[in-house]
Formats: sequence, structure tokens, C-alpha cells
Amino acid sequence: MKRIVIAGILIIFSISFCGAQGIKEAAEAQKQREAQQQQAAETQRQAAEAQKRQEEALKKQAREVQIRDQERLRGMQLTLDQIFQLVSTGSMESISTFLTSREWEVIRRETVKGEKLPESDFTEWKPELSLENLPHVFIHFLGSFDNLVAYLTADEDHFRRLENDVKAKGFQETPSEGSLLTGSDRVDKCYRNSQYEVAFRYDDKRIYAFNYKDIEFYREEMARLEREAFERANQPAVLHIYRKRKPLDLLPKRYDIHLDNVVVGNSTNNWKTTVTVPPPLGTKTVSSTIDGRNAEVQINFEPGGVYYVRSNVDSKQVETGETKTVTGKDGKLTTTKVTVVQHTPVLQLVDKNVGESEFNAIVVK
Repeated sequence: MKRIVIAGILIIFSISFCGAQGIKEAAEAQKQREAQQQQAAETQRQAAEAQKRQEEALKKQAREVQIRDQERLRGMQLTLDQIFQLVSTGSMESISTFLTSREWEVIRRETVKGEKLPESDFTEWKPELSLENLPHVFIHFLGSFDNLVAYLTADEDHFRRLENDVKAKGFQETPSEGSLLTGSDRVDKCYRNSQYEVAFRYDDKRIYAFNYKDIEFYREEMARLEREAFERANQPAVLHIYRKRKPLDLLPKRYDIHLDNVVVGNSTNNWKTTVTVPPPLGTKTVSSTIDGRNAEVQINFEPGGVYYVRSNVDSKQVETGETKTVTGKDGKLTTTKVTVVQHTPVLQLVDKNVGESEFNAIVVK
């Protein structure tokens, strides 16, 4: 019995010992897990702080770059004098050298043809920066004229300074509707001196500068050339028709001159007839009726041209198909074909603008 009790006590002790041991191990494991969680949390916190420091460093760097770029941009802004330097520069290479040295770059280049301005080599420039709302320079290189320059600035203060500078240089405000840009580009304010115009457009902070005297001269020249071209196109041509003299028995008593079957002149035994050919010109049929016989020639009349046509009569022997027999002195019979003289009128375009002296050789008195 005693052994049984002792054995029970041992069993109970073993069970208690094992339970205590298990609880201890479980507590240790829990403690390790908590330590690991704390370590993970600390690592995560440190990573978050490192990321935050990196982001702040990047933001600071970006702000510094932005500040530097804005400072560069302020240094790249064009003054009124520099804008007029671009207006008066007669070399694309010089313009490119100036803007490139100030860190501007070409983003567009093309040839522009317009009704209001001469044909130009157009270039658009912008700064070599990544900022938003960058300024732009638009240059219409006009060759023999001063250039037209448009400057778009993103800086309101700079825009106002440019307008104040224009006033300070003695430019006088004129009605904006009088600007030579009206009809192609709308402007809100316009200033002029004796030669140049500076115009402002407020919605996009754009400034135009150009030599309005050049543009006025160009437009006057275009109008003059168009007017002269119209006058030339509507200038009549002149037609001279000369007749070659023939013996009196071959002279027609009268002949008429036709243009496209309309009688425009006639002559009675005179050797020269002059006709004015009014517009519309072009290819017309010139014809004449000489004693009932007709001749014609095609002439392409051009405005202001002078044309010379020779009117002639060709004569030749033509067989009638009949024959006649005659007796010779020797008594022999001779049969010959009967012929008659046939007169054929001829019109020939001699040459354009040859002059009357060219016909001296063909006039038979």
C-alpha cells in the first residue's frame, strides 16, 4: 500500500513538473515572439523614417532644382532691348547664336506663307528647362525686312515691366484696331514710334514687336503688283495687217478683217489696217475676205502685245481639165491643156512686236 502511495505521489509530481515545464517553455516562446514583433516593428519604423528622410531629401532637392531653374529662367527673360535686337538682326545664324547662348532651344521650324505678311522662315524657341508655363519666342525671319518677333512670357510682373519700358522709351499708344496684326492676331494694346510697333495681348501675356513701316511698304507693293497685273491682264492687244501690193488688175477693191467672225476693220486698196483687240484675249481666229476669197490664221493674243500679219495673194496656173488644138505655121496640129490663173488669199503671222520697218521689203509699189 505504501508503494502504491509513493508511486501515485511520483506520478502526480511528474505530471506537475511536466506541466510547469510546459508552461515555462510556452512563456519563453511567447516572450521570443513578442521580442521578434518588437524587432519587426522597430525595423519597420526605422524603414519608414528612412523613407521619410529620403522623400524629404528628394523634395528638398526638387525644390532646390526648381528654385535654381526659376532663377535661371529669370535670367533668361528677354528685355525690350533684346527683343528689338531680334527684330533688327538680319541673320538667322546670329539669332540662333544669341538664343542658344541663353539656353533657349528650337522646338519648331517651318516656312510660313501668309496674306498679311511676307513669306518667312518661322522658328519657335523655348528654354531648356522642365518647368511648367515656360516662355516662348516666335520669330518670323523676313529676309530683306526687319523680323516680326512674338514673345510669350509666363511672368505677370515681367510682362508689366515690358509695357512700362515701352512707354518709357517714348512709344505712343495707338488704337489697337489700327495694329497691322489685326485680322491675323488680336491685340489689346498697341504702341508705336516713327518706325516700330509693340503690341500686347493680355490673356496669354504675349508681346509683338516689328517694323510696321516695313509691313506697310510690303502691303503697298503687293497691292501695286496686283493692280499692275490686273491692268496688264486687261490691256488690249494691237493687230497690224499689211497687204502686199499687186498690179492693179489683181488688187481687191475691198477686204474685211474679222476676229472670231466679227468684222473689226476693213480697207479699200490701202496696204495697212490696224485693229485694237480688247480683252478678253487669248487664242482668236483672224481672217480676211479678199474679193470673196477667205484666208485665216490663229493668233494667241496676250495683254499689251503687238502682232503683225501679212496679207497676200498667191497666184498660180491651174489646169481646167479642157484642152485646145491649134494649127502651127507648119500646118501641124498641137493640142495643149487649158489653164487659168488662180488667185489664193494668204494670211501669215510674221512675228510679235517686229515693228513696221520689217515690212519694207515685202511692200511692192
